Amino acid sequence: MSEVWIDNTRFEPKATDLFGEGGEAEVYKIDKSTVLKLYKTPKHPQFQGGSPQAIAMRQAVEHRLCQQQSKLKAFPTNLPPRVVSPAKLAKSSQSNSAEIVGYTMPLIAGGHSLREYSQRAFRESGGISFADIREIFLDLHNTVESLHQQNVVIGDFNPMNVLVANKQAFLLDADSMQFGCFLCSTFCANYIDPLICQATARTPEMISPHSKTTDWYAFAILFFECLLYSHPYGGVYKPSEPSKKLGPAQRPLHRISVLHPQVKYPTSAVHFSGLPSAMLDFYHRLLVKDERPVFPR
Repeated sequence: MSEVWIDNTRFEPKATDLFGEGGEAEVYKIDKSTVLKLYKTPKHPQFQGGSPQAIAMRQAVEHRLCQQQSKLKAFPTNLPPRVVSPAKLAKSSQSNSAEIVGYTMPLIAGGHSLREYSQRAFRESGGISFADIREIFLDLHNTVESLHQQNVVIGDFNPMNVLVANKQAFLLDADSMQFGCFLCSTFCANYIDPLICQATARTPEMISPHSKTTDWYAFAILFFECLLYSHPYGGVYKPSEPSKKLGPAQRPLHRISVLHPQVKYPTSAVHFSGLPSAMLDFYHRLLVKDERPVFPR
């Protein structure tokens, strides 16, 4: 797109202003405190081709853009301060009926994705302690609680959507959050609750909507991963009967976590046996018994 309009001010996205890129949008720096999230359209080079997959991707992009025309206008206000919410809408022209093509949001400087906090090398090089991890997740816990009090569900809750700066956990991609009639249909396979997936599928297939419960499930998975340097479904599953072998993507659907006796735990991780008994009990209830309690502070 050659230009967009933000509050009747023209802005021309340039390659030199590109700040980041995801599957659905490009992010451009407007000034030192503001960025523009610009949605990719079905014409974007990423979605071209005649394959069934490319056609399906273009259709999904078209549907998402159509939904955002009403969703962004109805977006909740006064959300928790750690939610990087849309600030101003970006439109294709100055016309009142112009298409919404993106939005501006605050720039969070000096942050790192939560994904990096689950990596031992990053933590050790930065002197990040287990106490720091606890502080970050207490901050994130506050935000999740506050969102749920306003009946907003994160939905696609994964480490790439959490940016940590100064031990504060900021939630990105707020436009994908679920509220009112606007459901969140996206998910990350490693963090979706298997209880809302097709149990017999070879890879996670979402068949029920996200909820407050699935947010807390994802929170618990993220905390386990950052605390111990291992995903709860990490390690290698070596069943005694070869016929029971499962692919990595199938293991959550069959509850074959690192707590399973036939899973070889990653040697580079901190072993879960060192956790306090109350926390071990919590993860046994979550991963083995399919209970879904709110993660206790």
